[in-house]
Formats: sequence, structure tokens, C-alpha cells
Amino acid sequence: MAKVLNRVFLWIGTAISIFLSASCKLDVPIREMSQAKTSITRAIEVRAEKYAPAELKSAKDILLECHTEIIKEDLDKAKSLAEKSSAESAKAIEKSLPLLSSDSYSAAKKIFDEADLLFASKYSPESFSNADTLLKDAASLKEKKEFWSSYIKSSEAAKFAEKAKTDSLPHVAQVKEEIDVAIASANELKSKGGDAYASAEITSAKEKLAMAKEKAEASNLKEALPLLDEAKTSLAGARETTLRGTAEAKLSEANSLLEQAKKSSLSPSYQEDISKANALVGDAKKHHDSREYPTSIEKSEQAISMLVSLTQIIAGRETELRAEAESKLAHAKQTLEERKKIGSIQLTEQIDKATLHINTASKLFEEKDFPGTIRESDSALTLLSGIATEQKGSDIAAKQVKYGEEPATYVVKYNPRDRDCLWKISHRTYGNPRLWPLIYVANKDKIRDPDLIFPGQVLVIPVIPERPRSEHKDNIKNKGEVQKEDDRKDAHPKESQTAPQSAR
Repeated sequence: MAKVLNRVFLWIGTAISIFLSASCKLDVPIREMSQAKTSITRAIEVRAEKYAPAELKSAKDILLECHTEIIKEDLDKAKSLAEKSSAESAKAIEKSLPLLSSDSYSAAKKIFDEADLLFASKYSPESFSNADTLLKDAASLKEKKEFWSSYIKSSEAAKFAEKAKTDSLPHVAQVKEEIDVAIASANELKSKGGDAYASAEITSAKEKLAMAKEKAEASNLKEALPLLDEAKTSLAGARETTLRGTAEAKLSEANSLLEQAKKSSLSPSYQEDISKANALVGDAKKHHDSREYPTSIEKSEQAISMLVSLTQIIAGRETELRAEAESKLAHAKQTLEERKKIGSIQLTEQIDKATLHINTASKLFEEKDFPGTIRESDSALTLLSGIATEQKGSDIAAKQVKYGEEPATYVVKYNPRDRDCLWKISHRTYGNPRLWPLIYVANKDKIRDPDLIFPGQVLVIPVIPERPRSEHKDNIKNKGEVQKEDDRKDAHPKESQTAPQSAR
């Protein structure tokens, strides 16, 4: 169409030149034809091809017809056709301008809205602001029916809006990455205790992040970013809540272990470790009160680690002491029953005292105070061994076992100044300390080591194997001399343990 128009304009120009050169008397409608040409150009400028194609075509056709009439030298008709062409062009312009103005504004507004969704006000504020101002001016001019000026403003607005959009578009990928990082952070927080302390906050944050991701996928950063910021705020609060809850739980656990260690009957033996743990727990509480939760957690975990190890050590030692206490208590109870059978009125007070110690030991055992159980059991055994010494020891010492008699028994005495041993017992019962192996062999079920016998043990005194009477007489005759010789030359077992707590 532009080529046709240019050709028409060329013909008109040529025709005018011909007529001017041929006769100065010809009244060629040059002004009307020029106006028609200008009017058609203006119609094309306002996109009449799109908005008023029929009117524009009519204006062009009439102008061509005008050229034909000039050649025919019908100048009046040519003038009339030129004026009619201008009128058709004016119609095309009048019809096109409002539509051009509206479409230009809509196109600019569309780009502006896309830039707005990309949050251009944040990422390209100057260009976005210029586009906004120009669009407002374009709308105002359109309302005043100043369509061409509105079109110009819309065109300028479109340029600024496009720049704002171009500047903002790269941030879509950045926001998506931030959203993915926040989602990973929410999942990590949930797995590290957040589910227990801030489940609602984390759930809310994840929902906002899901919506933010959907918006970002649609290049709607204007809505995605606020959602992301809200989610981050929720996560920050959830993280604070989780840290506080974790710090409180760790501090509570550390305090519980500390109290458990303190209440142990063995705590005096581990006072240094307990003091260190106590200091750590104190530091953890101080940092907790100052809302320094990560540091509080760290201190509590150090205390917990130390106390768990200490508790295991104490538990192992308590297991050993429990077994020892149980054995001692059982031995004390058995010994008490044996002593009660003696039935001496004079020994009632000692029996009662021993019973009191055993009752106390039983109570302490239930309370898991095993050292106390051992102590009370030993006290009872000491009293009971004294009863045995008074009641039986002297009788057996006075009545020595002789050949052919029935086996006797002997209760090991407790006397710190004159400790019992198999050597002395053999001397008291047989009149010959060198016969102690007879006692040892007869009591192997009770004596593991001949050097270790304990107060209160009841030993069987076996009968001396039968020997020829002459040998027996010689032995009795020379008993004093043999005894002296034996005291000088023969080794003998060690004395019995005097302290009941040494018994095993």
C-alpha cells in the first residue's frame, strides 16, 4: 500500500509539473492535492490501515482518480476529487485516533502490569515510576479526547515499563532459589525438634512457601516475595521457639542427671566430677535466662555427656556394692539366727543390738544405700562374733578333741589383740598347731584361702586320724617340747581378719 501511495504521489507531482510548464493559464488544484496527500499520510501514521482501512482506501483511490482528471485537463473535477480525498482521510483519522490511543494505552499497561508482578518497584524503581507517571498522563489525556497526545504518552510509558520488566526478570530465579532454601530450612528445623515445639508455625511457613513458589513460577514476584518474607518470619519465630524448648529440655535433663548423681550414696567419691557438672549446668541456666539458647544447649550437652558417663561409672560401682551388701546382709541374718539358738539370757542385749543393726541394714538396702548396708551388716557381725567367742570359744578351747571322739565345731573369735588363725585354732583344739591342715581340709567349702578366715565363721574340727597308742603316748609325753620346737621352726597361716569389712 505504501508503494502504491508513493506512486500516486509521484504521479501527482509529475502532473503538476507538466501542467505548470505547459500553460500558466491552467488552474491545477495543487493546494487541494497536497492537502489530500498530507491527510493520507496522517491517516497512515495513526494506523488507519488497522482501524479505518475502508476510509483510507477510499481516500487513496479518490486521489488516484484526481490524477486521472488532471491528465484529462478536467481541473474542476480534479479539485473536487482532491477535496473529497482529504475528507475521507479525515474520517480515517477520526476513527483511528481513539482506537490507537486505547490500544497503545492497553499495550503499555500490559507491560507495566508484567513489570509490576515482577516487583519492578523494588528491582527497577526509577523506570517503573516513570512508566507509572506516563500511563497516568496517557489515561488523563484519553479522557480529554486528546488521543494523539495520549498515544505518545502511552508509547513512552511502554518503553520505561519494558526496561523495568527487563531489569526485574533475572530476580525470578533468585527468588525461586530463596524459596527452595527456606523450604529446606523448614524441613531441617522440623527434624531437629521443631515438630515438638513449633509444629503449627512450621506448617504455616511451609504453606506460605508453597504458595510463594507457585507465584514465582508464574513470574509474580510481587506476591511471592511477601509470602516468602512471611514464611521467613514464621520460621525465625519457630526456630526461636524450638531453640528455647530444646534448651529447656536439655537443661532439665542435665539437672535430672545431676540430682541423680548427687543423691547417690557414692557421690562423695565423685565430688570433683559432680562439681564440674554442676558448674556447667549453672552456666547453661544463665545462658538460657539470657536467651542465648545455642550456648545454653551446648553447656547442657557437655554436662549431660559428663553426667551420663559418671552415672554409668556409679551404676557399675553400685552393682558391685549391691552384690557385696546383699551377701553381707544375708550372712549377718544367717549368723543372727545361729546365735539366737544359743539361748543365753546374758547375751540378749547383744542379740538385740545386732538385730537393730540388721534391720537398719535391710532398710538401707531397700533405699539402695549399699555402703550403709555393708557398714550396718559389719556392725551386726562384729557383735555376733563376740557372742560366739564368749559362748563357744572358751568351751571348745577347754575341751580339746581327742582320738576317737566325735568331730566338734569352733566359731572364729573376734579379738583385735589376739586374732584367730588356723594355727592357733589347731593349737587350742588339738594341742598341736601343726595339725591346722586337718581343719583347712575339713572346711574347704568355707575357706578358700587358709590365710583368710573371718570372725563368726563356724568351723568343723575333725577327729585326728587313729595312730598307735604308743605313738600317742609319746606324743602326749613330749607335747611341751614339740610345741616349743614347732613354734620356732614351722611356718603357719596368717591370723584371721579382725575387721569384718575385710571379709569376702
